Amino acid sequence: MAVWLITVLLASILIGCIVLLLLNVRTPRYRIERARVKTLFFDIVNGEASEEDWQVFISIPIYNDAQLETIRIRCLQLDEKEFIGGTESSPFFLTETAIDEIRQMLQTLEGDIVFKG
Repeated sequence: MAVWLITVLLASILIGCIVLLLLNVRTPRYRIERARVKTLFFDIVNGEASEEDWQVFISIPIYNDAQLETIRIRCLQLDEKEFIGGTESSPFFLTETAIDEIRQMLQTLEGDIVFKG
């Protein structure tokens, strides 16, 4: 009888610890900073960005900056309409129209001064 009680008690403690652990573990958030978006846009404009970097940027919502999320959504729309894929002859995977718009977004981001403190 004592062995059975100890077994149930230990099992309950183990299950309780697992539940507490699962309640305290959160899903990781994609926290991108403006400087990284500027770098990505600069690389796209110069034909140095990879399609993988672009896909990561447009695929994951940005919760820490509303303006960057708006820009990401606009980029997602550009991707749907203006994506041509990279070729061996051209390092650009977006049309010239999309690159011009990204250039404008880059200028907008470069004009922003954000103080954190």
